[in-house]
Amino acid sequence: ATFQAVSNKQELLLYVDSLKLCLREPTEKDTYNGVKQDVEALVEEGAIFCLYNAEVKANVIFPRRKQHELQVDDDIKELWRQNKPPDTLAKHNKVVEETGRLLKAEGLTPTQQTEK
Repeated sequence: ATFQAVSNKQELLLYVDSLKLCLREPTEKDTYNGVKQDVEALVEEGAIFCLYNAEVKANVIFPRRKQHELQVDDDIKELWRQNKPPDTLAKHNKVVEETGRLLKAEGLTPTQQTEK
């Protein structure tokens, strides 16, 4: 990504909003002094999203597409909070097996993950 035309927070937001996907969080070396603080401010304002990507070992920033956001009922949010992912592979496999059994009991065929 090129940041030559980006010299302040507003220009950074316009640039991120123009992206189709995401980009690695810019550094002062890439852009201008204070860009890290501007990214943090835009995240706090809810204007962009910033997530750590373990594959590239860096933060990536995403434009916020408000037109694609959905309203989620409070009861669904509570269900999400109550359900914690398994913390071990053995527990994960047990959940997968139990889910498969429940699907079969309902006459549904669970999908199978295959190796690439």
